[in-house]
Amino acid sequence: MTKAKLTLGQAESIAMQAEALIVHDGRRDFRLTCERILAAGSIRRRCESVGDVELVAIPRIVEQAESPVGQASLPTIGANHGQGRPRHQHSAPRHQTENLLLKRLDELLEDGRIAKAFKTDGRPRWGEKYRAFTLPEHPDVHVELFLANARNWGVILAIRTGSADFSQELVTRIKQRGEYRVQKGHLTRVADGEIVDCPDEETMFKAAGYDRVLPPEERT
Repeated sequence: MTKAKLTLGQAESIAMQAEALIVHDGRRDFRLTCERILAAGSIRRRCESVGDVELVAIPRIVEQAESPVGQASLPTIGANHGQGRPRHQHSAPRHQTENLLLKRLDELLEDGRIAKAFKTDGRPRWGEKYRAFTLPEHPDVHVELFLANARNWGVILAIRTGSADFSQELVTRIKQRGEYRVQKGHLTRVADGEIVDCPDEETMFKAAGYDRVLPPEERT
């Protein structure tokens, strides 16, 4: 947690510095590391004073083909039942995904351009869906990055915009209406437990029974 409150202008400046570091991979091709990124929390609600700087982002995921390591080609016999030279059957390459945003954060950490932020119990906040870090110019300010995807962007953005009381009220209203609930960062259908796409805040507010999306400034 940030030790001292920031003005809105100071918080916005730090948020922009953080975004500038993490939105691309630092190479000449300027490859983006995330599909979307937006300041949330007190910044988005336009509060006069701000604690932690909160960002919500959808990381860019790319697929890479990887040839199996240490696997020999397997000889197979042709259709002539052994009459002829055996041919080798090569294993198909394995496909794996890479999260370019997490990769970029790890690189920045290794280069000393950011540092891990720690909880009060001394543990770092450095996971797959949530990371917190500081910038060298602002070692006392925690930048909190919450990762979403295209299916739950509306859920994560609405909850992380806050306020804390409003976010709790929003989730409670959804649960009380009985059709949906928020579980593990997703909007799910009560009847079958299936995840419901929530690509925007409009879907989230509609599930809670609102007839409009409240402006962030009104979410107290």
